[in-house]
Amino acid sequence: MDTTNPFSLPEKSSVRKPLYRLTPRKKWYDLELPEIWKRKGLLWLLILKSIRLKYRQTVLGVFWTILQPLAPMLVFSFVFYKYFSQPNEKFSYPFFVYAGLVVWTYFSNAVTLAGNSLASQTYLLGKVYFPRFMLPLSLVLAGIPDFVIGCGMLLLVMVFSGKCFHLTFLWIPFLLLLVIWLALAVGTLFASLSIIYRDIRNIMPYFLQMLLFLTPVIYPPEAISEKWLWILKLNPLTAIVSSFRAVLQGESPAWDEIGRTVLITIIISFFSMVIFVKMEKHIADYL
Repeated sequence: MDTTNPFSLPEKSSVRKPLYRLTPRKKWYDLELPEIWKRKGLLWLLILKSIRLKYRQTVLGVFWTILQPLAPMLVFSFVFYKYFSQPNEKFSYPFFVYAGLVVWTYFSNAVTLAGNSLASQTYLLGKVYFPRFMLPLSLVLAGIPDFVIGCGMLLLVMVFSGKCFHLTFLWIPFLLLLVIWLALAVGTLFASLSIIYRDIRNIMPYFLQMLLFLTPVIYPPEAISEKWLWILKLNPLTAIVSSFRAVLQGESPAWDEIGRTVLITIIISFFSMVIFVKMEKHIADYL
């Protein structure tokens, strides 16, 4: 350095070395659940945001939660009452359908929202770091109030119709946890695949529409020929819907079918987890 020249710059003492960013290699099963627990405040904010957006600037507000299963129940009762008017001796056909639609509506909405969670939050994913699994998880959990309101309507109908309450109602939270788990697994699978394959978002409505008719929502399982009953048994929602109706009637859940549902849900969850962790690294490239 020339001390006589006040404008001279200091000479570089060494060549600048390249900057390396060291990050731990993410394992195939790592959904960052401990990190989500540490940021549970953010998870709660995402849940509240989803609930508020659902009812913001709506005329009917919370009544939409009641109307969603109520409207198709009226249609199905009008069309199919003649064929399935006596699915059981304890409940009328409209109540039978409404009970199934309470479970189905929650599952369908949760899968749809969770499946679109990554593609619809591109503005957030590119700016802030947080565990990506938090998005589908928050949207699935945000639908719990709708399920609770639907159950409340069922209980009100039972009160006005003179039906008795049973201790088997205590199994409803367990069935809710089971349908949450299943909806989260299916929704996360759709969300991870939609990162690369954009037509997955177009496939989801058709998938859910077909699944509705493959689930005993508008008909009892006994109405299906034994030749095709294996299709219903492969559907994990069958046991949940049937057990939900059973506990409302004072009966225990169908444990054999519930065990099969748990096994199928574990398999779906495994593939969903592996694919989500693998696709998560490509979010910034494709979204």
